[in-house]
Amino acid sequence: HMILNYADRAREMMASGRSDAERLRFIADNCSALAQRAPASFAEALQLTWFCHTAFVMEGRYAMALSRMDQYLYPFYEKDIASGAITRERAVELLENVFMKIDLNDVVNICVGGTSPDGKCEVNPLSYCIVEAVKNCNIPGPNLSARIHPDTPDDFLLECLKSIGTGLGYPALMNDAVN
Repeated sequence: HMILNYADRAREMMASGRSDAERLRFIADNCSALAQRAPASFAEALQLTWFCHTAFVMEGRYAMALSRMDQYLYPFYEKDIASGAITRERAVELLENVFMKIDLNDVVNICVGGTSPDGKCEVNPLSYCIVEAVKNCNIPGPNLSARIHPDTPDDFLLECLKSIGTGLGYPALMNDAVN
């Protein structure tokens, strides 16, 4: 019902003749789809992640971890990139939109990189997008942690250092081998 209420509100706003009708239609369509089935695209999966976070906040639960977004959203990202349904730039923009919505009074942590239980490096193209989106937002939240290990690609570590070097201080670098 909550998700359908967001779809209805987006349609109401569209009907009022706003100039951002295309964006509102995108929101309404994603919300309507999510109310009926599992996410089928990166945008829908990211929207569902946001709705889960929002529902917890509405219940008074704070200090949430969105966890390893680069892992659970990657299959959607990979499929949409391969089909041409989304560009890397659009994915970064959608991530930025979600990150900008996180209330400064809330503590939210996102983790990227690291290894799988069998020790395989799990840095993927979405890991880079998340680091870029946090860097571009340049706000105190969400907190971003990057799990670093001996097999972490040098270019991923460099992107993390570029973000930290802006003065933002994120991502916090966590020693995956020790942890």
